Amino acid sequence: MLAPKGLEHHCGPFFDLYTLKPLIEELVKLSIQAGTNYNLLIENETKEIMAAKVYFLEAGGEWFERYYGRPFDRTEIEEIKALLAQLE
Repeated sequence: MLAPKGLEHHCGPFFDLYTLKPLIEELVKLSIQAGTNYNLLIENETKEIMAAKVYFLEAGGEWFERYYGRPFDRTEIEEIKALLAQLE
């Protein structure tokens, strides 16, 4: 994908706009996966951190539903939100 029209690999600037769009689309698909993995490294030290993680997971699920066409089951997210509400 980084080799414009059979030439050697090329990382930019993108002179071949035909490859730019698919490259950005692929990077976006991978970024949500990378963010989910990075999310595991953050310790649950406060309620705010836990709430932010739940929000991130919910947003990621909605993103997958929209762009991959897979239904997002919000059952577990709602259960976790209810547990977080009990911590107050």
